[in-house]
Amino acid sequence: MKAVVAVLVSVAVLVGIFFVADAITRGVIEGTVADQIEQNLPENVEGTVDASIGGFSVLAQLVTGSLDDVTLRSDDLKANGVPLAVDIHGAGVPIDFASRPVDRVEGTVTIAADAAAELIPLPAGAGGLVLGDGTVSYAGSIAIFGLSLDYSVTAEAVADGDQVLVTPTNVEIGSGGNSVDLSGVVQQISQQPIPVCVASYLPEGLEVSDITVTPSDARVTFESTTLVLDAESLQKTGSCG
Repeated sequence: MKAVVAVLVSVAVLVGIFFVADAITRGVIEGTVADQIEQNLPENVEGTVDASIGGFSVLAQLVTGSLDDVTLRSDDLKANGVPLAVDIHGAGVPIDFASRPVDRVEGTVTIAADAAAELIPLPAGAGGLVLGDGTVSYAGSIAIFGLSLDYSVTAEAVADGDQVLVTPTNVEIGSGGNSVDLSGVVQQISQQPIPVCVASYLPEGLEVSDITVTPSDARVTFESTTLVLDAESLQKTGSCG
């Protein structure tokens, strides 16, 4: 009986040591990952990053050569001076970052309404962009036949690969009581979607898959199966066109 108890105690001690060692290893790796990501951010991006590793045992994951799930979060990043909140999940992250791409990366970038309004290049004479529930709106003026006509536009933001297209869905024009055929003006404005190059704020290879607009912010969802987490890849942002 004493021998059985001794064995059980030994097993319990070993299990305890394993879990302690695993927890310590997890903390060390999380800190290392966060530090490496911060040090290799693109030149136009600055801020701090927190990393967390999912899965049952980090030690077991290390044996396989990759981490099951890595989450990177930051609430204080700035890209080209624009404040961003970022949440990224990587599945199948190689221990040696440079050895191969992460199996799958999914994430979101959240931009406050006032900052998002600054990113959208409105037509000349337009201003006052406002975010709504699934829409954006702005107003401006256009000259036709010597008249200055005020207009307002309601548009939706649609993900389009490496960019977001702000596409007018409704245009209203005031003629000031003048008898003018405005159909051509409405068609001209409504056929001109505004491209917003999101890729220039993200590492090269990330594709925009969705965008959600609310009165308080815009949330851009992106994904990739080609992202490598080495210095060269992280420091190179994408481009449009």
